[in-house]
Amino acid sequence: MADKIIDTDELAEIEADGEWGDEEQEVSDIAATEQATGDKMEFHVQMRGYTLADMEDLIIGAAARQLLGAHNNTKLAKDIQDRCVELTRKHADEALSKVTAEIIDQPIMPSFGSKEPVTMREFIGLCGREYLTEWVDRSGKPSRDVYSTNRMPRAAFIAQQCLEKVFEKEIKTATSMVIGEIKTAVRASHEKFIEEEKARVLEAINKTLEPKK
Repeated sequence: MADKIIDTDELAEIEADGEWGDEEQEVSDIAATEQATGDKMEFHVQMRGYTLADMEDLIIGAAARQLLGAHNNTKLAKDIQDRCVELTRKHADEALSKVTAEIIDQPIMPSFGSKEPVTMREFIGLCGREYLTEWVDRSGKPSRDVYSTNRMPRAAFIAQQCLEKVFEKEIKTATSMVIGEIKTAVRASHEKFIEEEKARVLEAINKTLEPKK
């Protein structure tokens, strides 16, 4: 039979696993065959003598073969592995998010400020605020000298450091460009001078070699 995918004889062999016994088994005469090639799953079921259960088994078997036929064993295993990793990561993220939320929202007793109980979430904000508003010297170290004119809040120090790095990079880039332009100009001027001197010397030689009239 042309373009056959599977028939009831094959299904019976699979179910019996080669053990038919002494009695001959009655098998329906049904076959699943391919129709026109396309992107979707298509097959034609031919039935002569059949039972409803055999027809259902045949259709399921044909569909399974077409689905698995589109995936080789390596790709199928990779798809299963990727899906397992995705599901595992999703469950892990859900579990961790609950644990993290519990920890972040637990009350603690800070050692500064009003010393009233605050949650970890609020404590992190307080620590960040204290860190950024702490007075530091020109090197970024904490400063307790209230009369010093060389201290500033750490936030200002960090901003100053960032700006200095940006300006330093820009200045280096601009300086390199200027040096490159100067080198190019000097090279061009030098080459022009050499060419002019060559022409002058050649002209003098030619005049010397000219026959006297």
